[in-house]
Amino acid sequence: AVVSTQSTGGLVGAAMESAYPLMQLACKCNPELFSTAVSCAKNYDGALIEGKEDWKGYRKVMKKIKFDSMIKFASAMFGAYCGDKEGACLGSFQNLAEEFAAMMDRSCSGETEDQCNNFRRLSDGIYEFIAFLSDEEGQEELTLKNIVKMFYVKVPKNFWCGDSNCAAGYLSKNFNNNCCFRNAVEKFDAGMVGEFEKYLRSFLKAVSGGEIKIPAFGKAVRTKISQSVNPNAACKSKYYEAAQKC
Repeated sequence: AVVSTQSTGGLVGAAMESAYPLMQLACKCNPELFSTAVSCAKNYDGALIEGKEDWKGYRKVMKKIKFDSMIKFASAMFGAYCGDKEGACLGSFQNLAEEFAAMMDRSCSGETEDQCNNFRRLSDGIYEFIAFLSDEEGQEELTLKNIVKMFYVKVPKNFWCGDSNCAAGYLSKNFNNNCCFRNAVEKFDAGMVGEFEKYLRSFLKAVSGGEIKIPAFGKAVRTKISQSVNPNAACKSKYYEAAQKC
């Protein structure tokens, strides 16, 4: 199926269909799947590391990484992806992924009458965001907070909230009224983004010997990242009337 498909949507669908049995097994093992993987990484004693000094360096790096935050983030989000131990949401997320890919296919196929089922309506916002990044006179404004804010306003918020008809129609039908999707994005709140941030900052600092230090996200950045995938957090009023009960 992967070889014969002629669209991004078909390719994504075929790939996820092939991975479905493995994902179903993994769902049964959550959250132990991640804690076991971390334990193996911390206590690795294989032949890839040679010499006493290399071992000391490896142990030192492992101790500096905040794996607890990684486990908390990964197990929560993978749990939302699964839905339950039996993988009740796997098929739902496969449909979502195929639809996202189909939106990309429609975006590349030329003008369409329906502006809701593709990404073409985001083009102006994307160009404006690129212009913001490349403006030499505004380089002092390129803080993490300002970059994330500008990207959020020009792309994700524009996608979810830019057209009220799209929000109440196509986006509600295909995304917000999908209970698996809604549950997952609600779990991906600012606090969960913070857990990922703790892990990412500690990982980069540890593996680089302290040379790579990313700035702290801050509450505003974590909130914008969370809102980027959650239509109800971005503009609840535009989805309220069309929202079905989960």
